[in-house]
Amino acid sequence: TVILILTAIGMMVDVQYSGFRFNSFNASSGNLLSIGFGTLLIVAMFVVANWALCVLFDSEAFLKDIYCCTAYSLIPFTASLYISTLLSYVLCTDEAMIMTVVNGICLFWSVLLIFFSFKEIHQYTISKTIISLFCTLIALVLVAFLLFMMFSLLQQMVSFVEMAASELSYRFS
Repeated sequence: TVILILTAIGMMVDVQYSGFRFNSFNASSGNLLSIGFGTLLIVAMFVVANWALCVLFDSEAFLKDIYCCTAYSLIPFTASLYISTLLSYVLCTDEAMIMTVVNGICLFWSVLLIFFSFKEIHQYTISKTIISLFCTLIALVLVAFLLFMMFSLLQQMVSFVEMAASELSYRFS
């Protein structure tokens, strides 16, 4: 949990405190808390989606195992967030490729850690692990779509109730 909190803080720090040459974040129009909570929400959705699908694929892992492996696998990515924030104060814009390479290597390392840790905790073969992770990504997209549709429908319902209440107040006043 500490690693996930550090990852969320790292995302917020990277967005807010990168050097001015590399920072395109507009503090007046952006929200740092949404970035932090969004990071935690994506990880939580990934863990739950993987657990739900792996129950169907005859996995031997528990939800706690998936959660721990996902958090531990994010350590290189989290470190790259802090490293790139520090490098943004030292490097010039012509050397931005260094930050891109550091972030890319750390992201690739995290993906490899997730892949091999899931292979071990689920007791899958390599092909079944690939299929499981692919199905997890599809489930993530479906859950995100359903959440978007739910919030859109909720927003329309609230708008309808507000319009109906204002119409009734005009009629009776």
